[in-house]
Amino acid sequence: MRRDLLKKIMKKNGVGLRGLSKKTGIWWPVLFVKLVGIVEFRAKEIVAISSVLNLTGKQTEKIFFSEKVS
Repeated sequence: MRRDLLKKIMKKNGVGLRGLSKKTGIWWPVLFVKLVGIVEFRAKEIVAISSVLNLTGKQTEKIFFSEKVS
């Protein structure tokens, strides 16, 4: 997962952790552990986040289904 890209898009959209939590219905502590990589996102959470942030299919795929390569 590309957490860096997700955080960048959140910032671009002016949405923080608690704002994204409210808009997606994902409890903010749960969202936090997923954003830092302790727990993976579920499909319905990916759909909710993609919808709230207006992500394209390509953006969703790049963020949630690829690894950052240095």
